[in-house]
Amino acid sequence: MKIHRPTVFWLFVIAFLVTVSSVLFYTFGYRFSFTRGIFVYTGSLTIDSNPDLIDIKINGETVPDSQLGILNKASHIGGLAPGAYQIEVSAPGYTTWQKKVIIESGKSTEYWNVLLSKDPANPITLPDTASVTRAFPSPKKNVIALAAKKENELTVTAYNTETETYAQVFSLPDADLLDVQSDGVEWSPEAEKLLIPVMHAGKREYYVVDAATTDSFKLNLFTEDNRRKYVRWHPKERATLIYLDKQTLSRVDTRVTPLEPISMYSDIVAYDISSERAYTLSTHGIVMRYPLDSNNYQEEESIQITTSPIDINTNQEYFVVIYDEKRISLLEPKSGTFWLFNKEVAPDMVSMGTGIRGTQFSDDGKKLLYYSDTDISVAFLEKWEVQPIREIGSVQQIVRLSNPITGVQWAKDYEHVIYANGNHIMFAELDNRDYRNIGTLITLPTAPLQVFTRLDEDRVYVIKNIDGENRLVGIDFPEAVTLFGFNTN
Repeated sequence: MKIHRPTVFWLFVIAFLVTVSSVLFYTFGYRFSFTRGIFVYTGSLTIDSNPDLIDIKINGETVPDSQLGILNKASHIGGLAPGAYQIEVSAPGYTTWQKKVIIESGKSTEYWNVLLSKDPANPITLPDTASVTRAFPSPKKNVIALAAKKENELTVTAYNTETETYAQVFSLPDADLLDVQSDGVEWSPEAEKLLIPVMHAGKREYYVVDAATTDSFKLNLFTEDNRRKYVRWHPKERATLIYLDKQTLSRVDTRVTPLEPISMYSDIVAYDISSERAYTLSTHGIVMRYPLDSNNYQEEESIQITTSPIDINTNQEYFVVIYDEKRISLLEPKSGTFWLFNKEVAPDMVSMGTGIRGTQFSDDGKKLLYYSDTDISVAFLEKWEVQPIREIGSVQQIVRLSNPITGVQWAKDYEHVIYANGNHIMFAELDNRDYRNIGTLITLPTAPLQVFTRLDEDRVYVIKNIDGENRLVGIDFPEAVTLFGFNTN
């Protein structure tokens, strides 16, 4: 059979056009669906994880490394037909993360905060931490103040978690540390001094301690009552304390002998400090802003933050938590009544309910974590345009349990929450697409006395009972990585 040359030519042309078209369609994300007989515009999946070296399975099949692209240091899988997929992310020695993922035509579905924990965890029991009851991290990395009660004597030591060495800086017989929510040990911004509040002989007492020399003295500044004094270190002026005695905000330079307190502002129920400004709750239920860097304190220098007063009881305690002048939370701990001021949403404080025990802003101020005895929720204070999309002013319940929740705080990425539930130290992700992955960092024989994070150390610390005695334990979480993704531990 003889084939004419023109026919061969046109066959090659047609084959060339089909091939080029197929390549172009493939390059632009189209795939041919044999079941539907048409080209389908595909989507993609991006996963950024900690740890970095992971295995990804889609519908039970491992994705080969050759099919993984890199996008902003994340694993990128293209050419996925629209539809639902079961995704599994794992790494040797770690827990597994999984979700049902919906891939849409022409869109990238992104998971930027996939967090795995070691399985099992490898807790490090720090030596010479016997009888510790509370821990207070220092601004200096690897240094923690540890409070202990031994033979009816309260002691405070400065403990270096890197060298595992310590030095006792304070002791007082027949004394107890005040409740941490009411007043806790506070380091000065330079980590040179500590403020130690105690209950001694039935009264509140405050001691200033030099961390280097261990010299200490009692602050004899206050009226004789057991109200909270809200004593804080000045954020900029070395060795200067700010405190509230009754309803007057005052300051004192602890290096001057005798102490010479200076009254600054009056009619104040509670306050918090941001930069060199004090944000106060007035006796009239209004939030005000005052400067702290002036030598001539005049009420005229104040700025009113909220316009409408809220109903408060001046005989109750209140806690003001400030991020900036646009984002402020207020808590009355007796009833747990919680207000939120987000200027981007409303011009005044908005009541968020009752039964709340604590609040904490994320480092970027875009989220507020708050919690009760059994619930953990997050309010989104700005529009969140990275997947998963969140609207400004929206609220999500992260965890709800029947057993009491304690030790609630942000994880390092501010997209996970760490908390204790009974004798389990847990973490939960904020991403609620499909369902929330909730993991267990460690299970203890008994409930912990305290859980706290050191984000600069990539470590979670726990005070737990070991053989009948309390000790400090460290858990590395999340996995520490460098800019290039290599393990730094």
